Amino acid sequence: MKLTVHQCAYLSPLFFALMIAGCGKQPEQTQTAEVVRPVQIYKVKEASSQQSWTFPATISAFKSTELAFNSGGKLTSFNITKGQEVKKGQLLASIDDRDFQLKLNSANANFQTAKLSYERGKKLVKKNIISRSDFDTLESQFKVAESQYDSAKKALKDTKIYAPYDGLIASKQAANHDNVGAGQTVLSLIAAGKFSADFDIPPARLNYINQHHPDGIYVVFKQFDGAKAKADFKEISLLPSKSSQSYQVTMSFTPPKNVVVLPGMSAEVRMDNKLDAKQLDLLIPTKSVISVGDDKFVWKVDPKTMTTVKTPVDIKPGIGEFVAVKSGVHTGDQIITSGASYAVEGMKVSIWQPK
Repeated sequence: MKLTVHQCAYLSPLFFALMIAGCGKQPEQTQTAEVVRPVQIYKVKEASSQQSWTFPATISAFKSTELAFNSGGKLTSFNITKGQEVKKGQLLASIDDRDFQLKLNSANANFQTAKLSYERGKKLVKKNIISRSDFDTLESQFKVAESQYDSAKKALKDTKIYAPYDGLIASKQAANHDNVGAGQTVLSLIAAGKFSADFDIPPARLNYINQHHPDGIYVVFKQFDGAKAKADFKEISLLPSKSSQSYQVTMSFTPPKNVVVLPGMSAEVRMDNKLDAKQLDLLIPTKSVISVGDDKFVWKVDPKTMTTVKTPVDIKPGIGEFVAVKSGVHTGDQIITSGASYAVEGMKVSIWQPK
């Protein structure tokens, strides 16, 4: 179809207007969606003031010693019995000491002779009657004889075993008139009057070992009508059990009156958490604390804006799933636990809910 000159003149203004309108149209703006990261949240709270926990425990000796002779020989006095109570310094066992006595007599004679020669030599060397070299020989012989004499005295003394402390005879590994070797254990002694209770504790309860109240931990004997004894912290293994991931703790205690306690008995360790409001700690998960050098901080979440806030904290020494906080957080604060290491200031987050 061909257009006439008049038709082209008529369409030109319309075409020009459409071109102007098309050029003036602005492109649509593309909006970027805000990134919201899901995180796990822990709400800070005080340690409970009315909780108690019990753990099965095994009684062990607070102190035990295996006793042996430094030299071998025939037992000539070994009349103690298992379970016998003994006092510190009491004679427990002895071996035939006749050969040791003869060696001591010989060593003493040599020592006295060497001593006499040495004393005479000191006078002679001052008068230049003997040379300095001859005197040095006399002095050396005296020191050797003195050392041999001291060794012989000790060897004779070691033919007897005395109780190193008040205790009970736990076991005997020999009988009277037996020949025993040097270093061979002949008896075991345990301390009297004090015992240990060994038990496993999960990480979440480790912070309650150091109680503010000294009466917070007891060893309880159900087989003796619930008799209990106050327990004191002794030691803790810092390596967890591979099977249960718990830590072995040992408490020491003095048995209750009229209760016979022996190693191997079963008992319970009861931990009472009875603290007043001023003594309660704020607890937060250990994994929520980020360490950079000596500085420690957590990521708080502002509940209104759901954004992160970096917050320095001062925590108390401890191990386990939770740590006590001195400052930096307050009851009710929300802090990030899972995902804390990836957080940045002002990051938008949402609370992750496990399905």
